[in-house]
Amino acid sequence: DYELEAQRPYCFSVVVGHGKSHYFNVEQGSELAIWEKSFQRAIFLEVQRIGSKTFTCSWQGESLCFTLDFAMGFTCFDNKTKKILWRFKFSQLKGSSDDGKTRVKLL
Repeated sequence: DYELEAQRPYCFSVVVGHGKSHYFNVEQGSELAIWEKSFQRAIFLEVQRIGSKTFTCSWQGESLCFTLDFAMGFTCFDNKTKKILWRFKFSQLKGSSDDGKTRVKLL
């Protein structure tokens, strides 16, 4: 039960690819810190391993592609012409947010 899980001091959830949450609980804050560090490390290593991932997206009714590249940063280009619309290094990113579903905002 989510309400019972949420009342525990060191409880957290992980949402997997199909949207189902898995709940975990640890006894101490130091254990939670180890989990967090391990997750961050695993994500970093997977991104580094993949190197680059391109997603089809839309903006103002246009079909675009958005590429995240470990070495190059972010690139947005026209899906048909392949013309690059913009490109930024990760170091230029000031912040980001998303709605957890379909929208991403990069600052």
